[in-house]
Amino acid sequence: MAWEAMYLLAPVLLVLLVSGSREQEPALVLLQKLEGENISLTCPYWGRKDSYMVKIWCKKTSENSRNLLVTSPRSWAKKSRYSIQDERRFSYFNITMTGLRTADSGFYDCGIYDSSQSVVYICRSFRLIVSPGEFFPFSYNSLYPSVESEATLTYSGIYDAGNPTQLRTRP
Repeated sequence: MAWEAMYLLAPVLLVLLVSGSREQEPALVLLQKLEGENISLTCPYWGRKDSYMVKIWCKKTSENSRNLLVTSPRSWAKKSRYSIQDERRFSYFNITMTGLRTADSGFYDCGIYDSSQSVVYICRSFRLIVSPGEFFPFSYNSLYPSVESEATLTYSGIYDAGNPTQLRTRP
C-alpha cells in the first residue's frame, strides 16, 4: 500500500520542482515522445538585458560537457532538426526538434550566453525519452545516422574569453 502511494507521489513531486530563485538549479522537465514526433519547448529568461544575448540549445553528453545543437544571436535560427524562435517581447524563446529518434533520448539544457562574462546561464533543463513508435516500425536510426555536433561546451574549469566557459544558473 505504501509503495502505491509513493508511485502516485512521483508525478506530483515533478510538478512541485519549480525553481523559485535564479540561484537554484532549474527544474528538470520530463518529456516522453515517440519516434518521428516533434517537440516544441519554452525557455524563459530574465528580462530585457537577456533578450539580446545568444540563446542556446544543447544536449548533455557527460557530467561536464554538452553538445551545442543550435544557437541564435537573433530572433530566429535553424540548424538541422533544431530551431530557436526568440519572443523578446515576452522574455522567452521556443526550441523545436523535429523527426525525433530514439538516439535523441537524453538530458538537454536551454540557456543564454553572456559573452561579457563568457558564461552560459541555464534557463531550463529537460529529460527527453523517445520510444520506438508505430510511426516507424523499423529502425529510424538506420535511415538517418546521427551526426556529431560541431561544438562541445565544457564547464569544468576556466576557459578562453571568446568561448562559453561555464554553465550555471542566473545569480
